[in-house]
Amino acid sequence: MTIFNGDDEPLRAIRLRALAQSRALLVEAARHTPLHVLYGDPLARPPEYDFALLPRSELDVARARTGRLGLETLNAAFEPRPDTRSYIARHRGVVSGVLAVAAVAVALGGLLALRRRGA
Repeated sequence: MTIFNGDDEPLRAIRLRALAQSRALLVEAARHTPLHVLYGDPLARPPEYDFALLPRSELDVARARTGRLGLETLNAAFEPRPDTRSYIARHRGVVSGVLAVAAVAVALGGLLALRRRGA
């Protein structure tokens, strides 16, 4: 990478490190309807685009125009994914309560058995 810094002295001991991948979107020019960008689902698989299969030289990136995203809005058609966790994972409090009651019942049974033996 070359950094042009006018007539200043060259920068020394500079290291570059990529901290993120490009988030550029490439959309075909023939689209006239508004496009929607959906995000936020951590379980969603990455999309597969036809553009990703083309060689970069075929994309004519030099003619690409910069676009701008509109305001963020809620998706009225959004439906949350069904909860596929086990019953135990979904109801930890109930399971803990049942286990506590069972532990108390076993302890009481043990105490009654010991008391009966002693009598």
